Amino acid sequence: MTDPGDTADTTPKTQAMRAEFVRVLSEQVRAISSDPKQMREMVYELARIKLLEQFTHADARESRQTLQVLDHAIREVERSFARNAASPAVAAQPHSVSTDFPPPLPNLEAETRRPVTPLPPPPADRAKRAGTFNSIIRLAAILVLVAIVGAAIAYWPRVRTQFAALSQHSETAAQPEPAPPPRASETAERLPDIPKEAPQPAHPAMPLPIAFGVYVLSDGQLQELKMVPGKVPDRRVAISAAITTPSATTVTSGDVKFIVFRPDGGIDASGNEVRVVAKVSRAMGVDATGKAAVVNAGDAWVIRSMSFPYKVGPVEDQPRMVLLQPEQDGFTLTPGRYIVVVKGMGYDFTVAGDVTDPNQCVERINATNGAFYSPCPPPKR
Repeated sequence: MTDPGDTADTTPKTQAMRAEFVRVLSEQVRAISSDPKQMREMVYELARIKLLEQFTHADARESRQTLQVLDHAIREVERSFARNAASPAVAAQPHSVSTDFPPPLPNLEAETRRPVTPLPPPPADRAKRAGTFNSIIRLAAILVLVAIVGAAIAYWPRVRTQFAALSQHSETAAQPEPAPPPRASETAERLPDIPKEAPQPAHPAMPLPIAFGVYVLSDGQLQELKMVPGKVPDRRVAISAAITTPSATTVTSGDVKFIVFRPDGGIDASGNEVRVVAKVSRAMGVDATGKAAVVNAGDAWVIRSMSFPYKVGPVEDQPRMVLLQPEQDGFTLTPGRYIVVVKGMGYDFTVAGDVTDPNQCVERINATNGAFYSPCPPPKR
């Protein structure tokens, strides 16, 4: 079927212009041929706009003729696309990166060119023809730019996916296959016999109590302390009332610490101390005849005002426990009996060994108006 507009102008000049339009449009549409028809329409519309910008109002007749030639070229390009869509699909090439690219367009330039014997143009038309071909060159440059942008937008997602697939394929091919694991017999032959060490038991850094109370920690051993009856007197009181019960807890070393485990979760930071509990060695008094007599005091102890301060610290991950330790590093208690004071109450213990500290011994004088205590005299040499 022949397009009615094809007979509008068959002069050599218009035929050459149309062939040039067909060539430029075919190249640009071929570059973005994988896009839908709307992309082609955008290219055609942009070509019309850019072509009209090349003419002024004085060239209205020439602009209409040139635009008509461009429309004829667009219709011829679309007919070529219609013929190409009706033809059988081209078989996919083996080992190609992608098989969804459209088949190549036919050479429209060869189809549209007709053998025409050019005639020498009149001298008056040379300047106008030169201006027209300059417009065609500018139009071609604009179409090239539009085609590059359109092709980049249309092809970029697909090309990126294909490059990613190729990179993954090349990395997989470059990786050597892992060697099979050696058999158990080969491993036994290659490796020397290594003596296996028994796993070391995990010992906690410090034993912790499981019931509320006050505990003494000495040589890694934790022992619970018993409370002495009555409240511990203030340090301003030199001697307390006599204690007649012996100590229930004995530690082997004077390097001691204390763990206080209370339901309320804490104690005061001040007022925590260790007090000396002295043994009453003998008692002096007056017998029935009025003579002075020295008798054995038996099992009797008194709390003295001598004390050693201890500081309060936390126990890791145990909010209800506090740790009492000497304020002076390396401090140890000498053999004898002591009490640790917690919230005004005393918990007694004894450090094993020969008692040599004179503060651990007192004498009592019984008088009609009360009992009086004095330090024991130093041992005779």
